[in-house]
Amino acid sequence: MHKGALGNLPKTLWVIDYPLFERVYYSLVAGFDVYGTVGHQLVERLYMDRLRIEGESYFLDFLPPETRKEIMQSWYLDMNLEKMNYYQGALPSGIHFTTPDPKREFVEHLISREINKETAITFDKINYMQSGEDYPEIPLNYESPDDYLRGFRAVSRPGTPFVALINDHNANLAYMRIRLKNGKDLVATLVVNRWHNNVAFLLGEDKRLNPLKDKIEFIPGMIGSYPNMFFDIHQDDIPDFINLINSFDASEKSKSRLKKYGINRSDDRFWETYDWFQKRFDEDEPVRGGLLDLNRYFHKAN
Repeated sequence: MHKGALGNLPKTLWVIDYPLFERVYYSLVAGFDVYGTVGHQLVERLYMDRLRIEGESYFLDFLPPETRKEIMQSWYLDMNLEKMNYYQGALPSGIHFTTPDPKREFVEHLISREINKETAITFDKINYMQSGEDYPEIPLNYESPDDYLRGFRAVSRPGTPFVALINDHNANLAYMRIRLKNGKDLVATLVVNRWHNNVAFLLGEDKRLNPLKDKIEFIPGMIGSYPNMFFDIHQDDIPDFINLINSFDASEKSKSRLKKYGINRSDDRFWETYDWFQKRFDEDEPVRGGLLDLNRYFHKAN
């Protein structure tokens, strides 16, 4: 759980009131038995489906009534909404919308005008794309911080080859150490958002995925507890790394280039790199931080 509006505009959103929060907590935290029977876990999974749809419905109730069902259907492609027990709310939204994209308009209104400035919650300047804004082209030269920013934004577009081709379930989160010329280190998290046509499934997830719509987000700091890969990059190599993400074709040449930056589990530098990220995590998150879990680290060693 992280404070703020991180990343780009999400596909789906929830509004959670206290009763819904309480049911989510008692179902998935206090009342969930990791070692319970398959029946127990199946019931919890089905109940969570209902809670998710309820939270999404609360969000849609803020939008114009004529758009609610259409937006909900776009979140659950190839699904019968009535069989999912979704029924559009009858009450008007009470909000005057002026654009053809009420979801974005509502979110931007909340962040820009309704949240207290003291919270320091603003949109993510690296990843958030304003309405009508196009992804930039990769810079030809990197001379200023804005050039690096444009480079990362350029490869965060949907279907970037690296993300589309490396779509294993152990390839969704990576920590990046960027060694600056001044001797300091920056740390960031590469988050992959995997596109699902819908999430109303128990089996057959692969049939609902579309790698050409997967997107990357580059978040400052360390997010998550289960890294799938560590990247160690020098500032001078950032242009090459960005070009590799953009042109990756899974060939032996591309994989060889990737080895320069990615720390494979068989790499001699692995534990040294892990220790560095763990130390940085402890420094950046002295209260909330814990041990990084390597159970989901990319499984292939070579």
